[in-house]
Amino acid sequence: MNSIKDVARLAGVSVTTVSHVLNKTRSVSADTGARVMDAVRTLGYVPSAVARSLKMNATHTIGMLVPNNSNPYFAELVRAVEDACFAAGYALLLCNTDDNAERQRVYLDVLAQKRVDGVIVASTTDDERMSRHLAESNMPMVLIDRDIAGLDRPCVQTDHVKGGSIAAQHLLRLGHRRIACIGGPSNCIRASRACRAGARRCAMRAGRAICWCTVISRSTAAISPCSRC
Repeated sequence: MNSIKDVARLAGVSVTTVSHVLNKTRSVSADTGARVMDAVRTLGYVPSAVARSLKMNATHTIGMLVPNNSNPYFAELVRAVEDACFAAGYALLLCNTDDNAERQRVYLDVLAQKRVDGVIVASTTDDERMSRHLAESNMPMVLIDRDIAGLDRPCVQTDHVKGGSIAAQHLLRLGHRRIACIGGPSNCIRASRACRAGARRCAMRAGRAICWCTVISRSTAAISPCSRC
């Protein structure tokens, strides 16, 4: 495998000059730059991302933790994040945690070892162990879609109360009198509770009843109707 020294030797310049040309850290003459790039193409030289990251203290990579990217919601979320990263010159490293504390811990260690520039976290659980692992990480971190109890990090999320209200309002305008809200278990994440609260407030203002459909697992559900249904 050819090294930067081989490129410098073929181009007839110093290793420092090759580094400046490749990293655009100092202006060089057009002729020198052309000779360096010709040598790079001739040798098929690929700069070491590891060496560059150590020197510049940046890898231009972002890690992202999601519960399961086969879920259509998270798949769409990941795609939007990836597009934004690509446009800014960053690569996205995706990790599926399955909302498993040990799996998340391992991925956090891997991302730290790879010296990613930051981590984006989407979670669907309030598992205390997962929150603790995230809190102990020194990597720059942003939460997306929902905040996590016990974790003081910047968060970009939807107004879930307003979203629930808008959904209920739409159904009421269509003339529906009994509305079911499908959410998570009774101990579900706060985002689901907020969404249901918004739907309930909207229905109460309109004098309507809401029938709650509580999801017990991925494959079963139980209907818990209100007293007026």
